[in-house]
Amino acid sequence: MKFMTLRGENEVKRKGLIALVASIALVALVLCGCGPATTPTPSATATPTPTATATPSVITISPTTMLPTSTPTTTTTQIPTASPTVESLLFEGGGFSFLYPSNWQRMTEKDIDHLWETELRGSSILLRQNVVWLEGFFWGQVDPSNHANSANMYAWITSVQGMPGPMSEADYDDYFNRLKANYESTMGERLYSIQKIMCGDFQAIEVVNLGKSLNQVLYGICVFAEPNYVYSFNCGLSKNAEESLKTIIEEAVASLKVSVTN
Repeated sequence: MKFMTLRGENEVKRKGLIALVASIALVALVLCGCGPATTPTPSATATPTPTATATPSVITISPTTMLPTSTPTTTTTQIPTASPTVESLLFEGGGFSFLYPSNWQRMTEKDIDHLWETELRGSSILLRQNVVWLEGFFWGQVDPSNHANSANMYAWITSVQGMPGPMSEADYDDYFNRLKANYESTMGERLYSIQKIMCGDFQAIEVVNLGKSLNQVLYGICVFAEPNYVYSFNCGLSKNAEESLKTIIEEAVASLKVSVTN
């Protein structure tokens, strides 16, 4: 009987972990319009309590994840709606590195304020105060869901007390399958793809879909890299510019790397 009791306790803990991961991973996918309006129903209730009290300033960064910033030229790519050719630069900061076009604008605090008022508006999953670091770039207008010929990409870190880092394969598979079934049911034809990926050494989930406005194509990647933090990378582009800007977004996604310095 004692063996059966311990086994039952371990199962409850495992299901609680899955519920926690499910609620937090939706941060990256729901806030940017990548996910459904409701979260998957977990097997057990586990409500993480965010403890971060960071101000809305997007320049704040967790001291354990700061990396030096550099922008060396690495390759060239085509931007038909901007110029014949443009260099791709490497962004490094906050534990992220990814390629972005050199003629894109870097998001200012005012730009990110506008992003929260438009693309990120109405989230019931997470308050802005839980985002402790965010950096991004855009072409055209910062909010592609409301403007033609526009695109953005941004990396962000969310602080959630009790959030695990890399999961066991069983929990990773279980969560992914639940999320996939939920998205297929709620998003229907708007869901282009959802898949498990590795971002360097870390487990991640990538979702590509048509936004709720039907005017924006969205890429969302949630990386499970460090306990108590979720690392997210999001890109969006106007539907009318999909053919001309898709290659740029896919290059950025393919180049994405996450590292954690302790």
